[in-house]
Amino acid sequence: MNCTNCGKELAEGIKFCPECGTPVPKNKFCTSCGTKLEPGAKFCPECGTKVGGAAASVSVTADVEEKIGNAAEYDRTESIDELISAGTKYIYLNEVRDYSKALSIFNEVLARDVNNGNANYWLGYLYDKGYGVEKDSERAFELYMKAAETGDGSALLAVGESYYLGKGVKKNEEKAFEFYRKSAETGNEYAAYYTGDCYQYGWGTEENVNEAIKWYKAAADQEYSDAYHELGNCYALLEKYKEAFEWYKKGADEENEESIKELGFCYLHGEGTKRNYDKAFECFDRLGEDYEGMPY
Repeated sequence: MNCTNCGKELAEGIKFCPECGTPVPKNKFCTSCGTKLEPGAKFCPECGTKVGGAAASVSVTADVEEKIGNAAEYDRTESIDELISAGTKYIYLNEVRDYSKALSIFNEVLARDVNNGNANYWLGYLYDKGYGVEKDSERAFELYMKAAETGDGSALLAVGESYYLGKGVKKNEEKAFEFYRKSAETGNEYAAYYTGDCYQYGWGTEENVNEAIKWYKAAADQEYSDAYHELGNCYALLEKYKEAFEWYKKGADEENEESIKELGFCYLHGEGTKRNYDKAFECFDRLGEDYEGMPY
């Protein structure tokens, strides 16, 4: 590549011409397929999309570029961490969301490091959802599994979910439980919740309400509010109604409808708290007459 002002041949990755100081044009990418475009290219060499047309390369305003750093362009001089950061921003930032770019970036990372856990996980996610590529659950599972081998908590959770749902692999609740628990042991709050489910309902393991409480609490400690209701249920099974009441109350504070209902029953029957018909009515009234689980 040569300087657009003085013609001097430029080394890869520099930002200014060392001869005349002219800024080096930033890399652009085809918005149809994510292929890197050479400066001055009028058409994508991969898919033929016209540059500057309706599906032109990414153009990022200054305020958006400030938010996303270098997400709008990458080259081989950037580190793997920088590429992964850019790829995830293409998935999550509304201003520049472009799944085909993310796909291109994560493939670039794997071209450098085939065992990179983050890249394998995110590429699996794109195949799983059909974002930027045709949906392929089997391919997604393979990539999730490869990422899980690095101990990545999110990937372990995704493998567990795949086994539980039979998505991309034969349904296997025992395997689902195994991977949920492995993910939970990394500190993943969602996996902790699902591990609690497995112990509470006997999915892939023997029912064990005390183990369920342990893992639900691990999720609750990270403010995963769905765990509050299940903790209430577990303590109710153990006839520890005061503890059940407290957890139902926490769930109700987060607008969990089942927790609101159970809190109403606690007030109605005086379980774990003093009987209070007014408070019971308030709880049931919060649910509204259209709530399918209404007790009347």
